[in-house]
Amino acid sequence: MSITSLRSNNCLLSRLKLLVKQQQKLVHTLSEGGLQAQSRPKMVPDSVPGEGFIDMSNWKKVDARVLGIKPTMISQSSWTVLKILQGEGFEAYLVGGCVRDLILKRIPKDFDVITTANLKQIKNQFHRAHIVGQRFPICMVHVKGSCHRGWLVNIVSSFATVAKQHSDKEEVTFSQMPKGCNKKDFIRWRNSMHRDFTINSLFFDPFSNKIYDYANGMADLRSLKLRSLVPAKLSFQEDCW
Repeated sequence: MSITSLRSNNCLLSRLKLLVKQQQKLVHTLSEGGLQAQSRPKMVPDSVPGEGFIDMSNWKKVDARVLGIKPTMISQSSWTVLKILQGEGFEAYLVGGCVRDLILKRIPKDFDVITTANLKQIKNQFHRAHIVGQRFPICMVHVKGSCHRGWLVNIVSSFATVAKQHSDKEEVTFSQMPKGCNKKDFIRWRNSMHRDFTINSLFFDPFSNKIYDYANGMADLRSLKLRSLVPAKLSFQEDCW
């Protein structure tokens, strides 16, 4: 067996171990969040229809207030980042695990922001910000904290970056946008399809109190399903390169 094959196998094994840990963490999080769930998590791969197929029937917009999410649950530095970006005319949302935790009535440790601004535009909006990463570049934004907390780091990604990263693959373009589909919905949906699991594919606009769900992520939270948005094997292989 070649060294490359050994490395690939070791990487796949590491990813499988990580997946088991994520399942265990999800069980613990759901039990603390008070949601009714099955006694054991279910891993359901390949949960999304074939590439290029857009099923708008499952798209949902939920009022976060109905779920008990309060503005005070969001960090002040995240509010600052969101306000500045939206104030400059960009769309900006909380995304991923922090939205999942908010739905579970847990205070997230980290808040990830995604915006329609590109990375250079993000960087130009803040006094202390720098772009890091080559394969998955993001912008690290430093916001002055209250009292003695010093500078707080906020991770901000761009819809444009994600689209560019997948430009070498078969990508659903605006020309394929279904009739009656809102362009903003299409941009959010397309990004959600590149997330790892459905429960991490949620977007939240705290200004309008709307949570956007394009992959039944909220239903999977309630039923304790850990569903991948791409075939699990493909997801692991991409992370291992």
